Amino acid sequence: MSKMIHYDLADAGHYRVFTDRLGGEERVRKSYPELFKALIYSRDKAVREASSPRFLLEKSDAEPHGFTDFQGIDCLEYYGGQVSSSSDMGTVSKPQVLSIVSEMKDLFSGTILDSRAEYVQNEQYISSSMRVTTKEQPQYDYTVESTFTKVKKDPSGRSVIDSYAETREVSSKDTGAAIVESITVNDPLPHITKGNRTVIYYNNRRGTGCDYYYDNVDQRDDSVRIMLPFKGGIRLASGFSPLFVDKNKDFDLKIKTKENGGIQFGLSGWGQIVWEHPDANTLTWAFPDDWHNYIYKEGVKAVNEVEFYCKMKVAISLDGKTVMEYVPIVITSGISSLAGNSVKTIPKLEFQWGCFAKSTRIKMADGSYKLISQIRAGERVMTGNGPANVTEVITGTEAKMTVISTASGRTLKVSHDHPVLTGAGWKTADRLTAADVLRTESGLESIEALYTEAYNDKVFSLRTDGEGTLIAEGIFSGDLARQNRTEPPAEEPLDELQQEFADLMERIAREQEARHG
Repeated sequence: MSKMIHYDLADAGHYRVFTDRLGGEERVRKSYPELFKALIYSRDKAVREASSPRFLLEKSDAEPHGFTDFQGIDCLEYYGGQVSSSSDMGTVSKPQVLSIVSEMKDLFSGTILDSRAEYVQNEQYISSSMRVTTKEQPQYDYTVESTFTKVKKDPSGRSVIDSYAETREVSSKDTGAAIVESITVNDPLPHITKGNRTVIYYNNRRGTGCDYYYDNVDQRDDSVRIMLPFKGGIRLASGFSPLFVDKNKDFDLKIKTKENGGIQFGLSGWGQIVWEHPDANTLTWAFPDDWHNYIYKEGVKAVNEVEFYCKMKVAISLDGKTVMEYVPIVITSGISSLAGNSVKTIPKLEFQWGCFAKSTRIKMADGSYKLISQIRAGERVMTGNGPANVTEVITGTEAKMTVISTASGRTLKVSHDHPVLTGAGWKTADRLTAADVLRTESGLESIEALYTEAYNDKVFSLRTDGEGTLIAEGIFSGDLARQNRTEPPAEEPLDELQQEFADLMERIAREQEARHG
């Protein structure tokens, strides 16, 4: 059983419960003035909105193209004398602070078995897990309550607090652990790469480095279509038969990114899923090949590592008699702390776009192009401000390279820290997204492919007496001097509120550790 509520800070009861999770209003007021200001401002704002006519309230439009905020308890399970839980939270925008405060209780005795207080600053993803060995008591019930908090800026620039809570219960006699014999996942798995992640190519030349390949993938001005294979099955213990998966019983299928939140796969294609019963104890599924969603190009980076997550509930029968009971199962690549027959862990996914690059050609002073490996010191190359002399050729090796392709077909392969010139200025390759535009000989061009590939070979860089710009494959790129002075963006300094929140979370964590000590 699970219950998710949004704390309405205008409600006195909700306000009291939320402040209690932070150690009490009095503690916050006395020790954390900036956080208390944000709390009071958030409460006053909630009161004003609650008393305003509904048509004057701002509407919250759903994010298109897949990326969505999410927060919740991913899994709570009792198995083999252990209670395990995992909670996580992701946001589309980057707030000042994300935090999760969780408690695991034994409902029979009221004892708190474990608790966690975790936070991150200027990040978009946070997770928290607990795992406790309990007494073998078949009648015990357990509950986890997690509070998910965002501190962010409102349109006026003031800090506001947005918070949710979820409570989930599991029993030591829960059917999930006792009835499920095994869960099988056939796709997505690393069938070819044989590594610790599954590689999926979109619009990529088929090769030995991918497990799944999708051609003619739809790319729009601001988004890319994502398709995902999903096939598997569940086998129940003798006497139990799986009937069907209920899409209305908390069914959830998504991939989760630490940078951009969740990408939810909808249920519009539910009727196209193939469900089969190979025998009385087994139910298998095969999702349609075009099961898809769209994601923002801002999220398409050179390294696109995502976590797979699916939660479903299977209706069951016992000895041919329908039981009004649902077996919960979870298939995930992100919850390593859970173990049991009703949880299946699979490798993470990695998405890649575009065509493979060729050897890099550099534009010379006479307008011709020459392989960078054939250029020697003393030769003249073309830069953004005219010809320049090559003063040094530097070589090395790289295990992986970033591949960048433009709309006109220009393809450049560079190390992750190599700078290229965009419409917004210089960026290293690892900071690019598919939404960037590159400066080329023909003007600004959009990025059509951006991914990493194994390389394990020599790399070359040139030092010139020019202003630091080379023209590589028609794309304005940095020479060695430019590469050495192009730095990643500095981390944002913590403001007073963030520091207070950090101190409060650490204090709560210390108190919890002492309590369980």
